[in-house]
Amino acid sequence: MDKLTSDSLLNDVALVLNRYSAENASNTPDFILAEYLRACLMAYDAAVQSRATWYGRMDIPGQGSVPLKDMVHVTEVQIRGAEPYANVGDDTANGSWSNMDPS
Repeated sequence: MDKLTSDSLLNDVALVLNRYSAENASNTPDFILAEYLRACLMAYDAAVQSRATWYGRMDIPGQGSVPLKDMVHVTEVQIRGAEPYANVGDDTANGSWSNMDPS
């Protein structure tokens, strides 16, 4: 199960919202706000993946961005285990955003 779709994440977010009475301003139950926040995270993840594809790269946790043309060096296990929302745009080799240019 994906971390974002787990019930424990949803429950934990709802508990934190409730603990801080964050639902009071909108008069919306905490579990509905938690579902909304999870949906926002999932939408952001999809946007980040689309951006990476547009720039011609694959974002891999702990390795930064790998150009798609270099994907032959990345194993299937690394791709399946990757969480695309981590290390987005981070070039771990030199700590810069130098790989933003898709050429």
